Amino acid sequence: LLLPMVAVFLFLAVNDRRLMGVAVNGWLANLFTAGVVWVAVLLGLSAIGRAVCTALDLTLPPTSLFVGMATLLMLLLAAPALRLKRRRSSL
Repeated sequence: LLLPMVAVFLFLAVNDRRLMGVAVNGWLANLFTAGVVWVAVLLGLSAIGRAVCTALDLTLPPTSLFVGMATLLMLLLAAPALRLKRRRSSL
């Protein structure tokens, strides 16, 4: 559960010009980091889904549901993160 939060925090930290100076990530590193964050969110959602299904004695939904949920969550998180990055880079 902590992995996605830590991954997002690190993504924002390495893109903060006040912290990193000229060593901020470029677009390719940001693309790779976004992929890592997506996988972390996917793993977190999958673990939560498995735990809930096991606790409530339900059948586990297909993996495609977790992939779709992780993709939707990443898209919802991308807009505010990009706005914050743009605002910080203009300072």
